[in-house]
Amino acid sequence: MKKTYLPLNIWHLVIYLMCILIAGFGIYMSIIGLHALFVYEQYKSLILIVSGLIIVALFLFVLIYNLHNRIIFYDKKIVITAGGTKENIDP
Repeated sequence: MKKTYLPLNIWHLVIYLMCILIAGFGIYMSIIGLHALFVYEQYKSLILIVSGLIIVALFLFVLIYNLHNRIIFYDKKIVITAGGTKENIDP
């Protein structure tokens, strides 16, 4: 039987929510930049679009990286997936 646990203390939840919030602001910046580009034909808004997409990519990467850290309990072993490596612990 497999059970998976994420680190869910208050600070991890704050980090998850902040990453989602900042990525949402990046999406909002990109949409505002697209609106300015197509409606008002302001080509300076390309900077706003690109910076919004970079912010979204960075903070979604941080969010996915933090959600990847977990502990998996199998019947006969424990797997820890922190730091990009899998560490098997046989009791």
